[in-house]
Amino acid sequence: MQRDVHTLSLQAPPATRPEAGAIALEQQWLNRLMGNFTWMDCRLARLARSGERILELGAGRGDLGFALAARGSPGSYAGVDHCPRPAGWPEDWAWWATDPL
Repeated sequence: MQRDVHTLSLQAPPATRPEAGAIALEQQWLNRLMGNFTWMDCRLARLARSGERILELGAGRGDLGFALAARGSPGSYAGVDHCPRPAGWPEDWAWWATDPL
């Protein structure tokens, strides 16, 4: 039996690829199912100090940042991802479009 070995990429496909939309929907579903954004909001409320800046590596479409902003936190947030700044990303929040890894 011959093994067929492939490299696994954990990077999301570019937004222009057809499968990107389906992957984004799966991520939204999983985040909702697992309560990820609520959990993160609770952790930040306990651990983040006033004036601290939060940096999200691999921020993707900015879903976590948008969810936290809708809950009233955090004050200063920044995202890094290989995709461009999401539409509607708060002007006072930084965004770097580069490879976060």
